[in-house]
Amino acid sequence: MDIAGHKNVGVCRNSNQTDLAGDGFDHNFNLVKDKIFTVHLRDLYLDEYPFRKLFTRLNEIGFTGFCLAEIPESKDPIRVMHYFRALFLAYQGLL
Repeated sequence: MDIAGHKNVGVCRNSNQTDLAGDGFDHNFNLVKDKIFTVHLRDLYLDEYPFRKLFTRLNEIGFTGFCLAEIPESKDPIRVMHYFRALFLAYQGLL
């Protein structure tokens, strides 16, 4: 990303355990914070990932991009999306 210094070049911030590797979440986030165009989310109930911290940091940088949810198929997708939205808002202190 250091070489691709164009305004139309960005990253999709993932929500995997590799985000926590090395010097940790904050350091790794700071490496790409100015280039985040989209955010890839998994199930928000997973305790292994600091989703609340992710949303806090995204708010701090004024993120206005899209969040993409990769979650398992459901026979009741509307209900699942309501729960997903509730967690999304709760992690940001918006409920």
